[in-house]
Amino acid sequence: MSYRAVTELAGAYCPLVPAARLARWLQRGKYIYTALGLERLCNHCGEFWPADTEFFYSVPSQPGGLNEWCKACYRDWRDARNLKRRAA
Repeated sequence: MSYRAVTELAGAYCPLVPAARLARWLQRGKYIYTALGLERLCNHCGEFWPADTEFFYSVPSQPGGLNEWCKACYRDWRDARNLKRRAA
């Protein structure tokens, strides 16, 4: 299975997801189609963002090829964790 770019947009790409898996995720509400295209749900903030590497980190080992948290949520969590580590 290849997670290569479907569309190129300023270096961002949307990983390829098998059709059966995408249909299941659409049915469960993990992904939606909007006027912007395919969007993915961030499991942390609960908001939908475009399903590409501009908004989600690439994780090839994940089934969808994207992190479960959007970049903003992941950065906030990482920065808070690093502050705790430095304070200890």
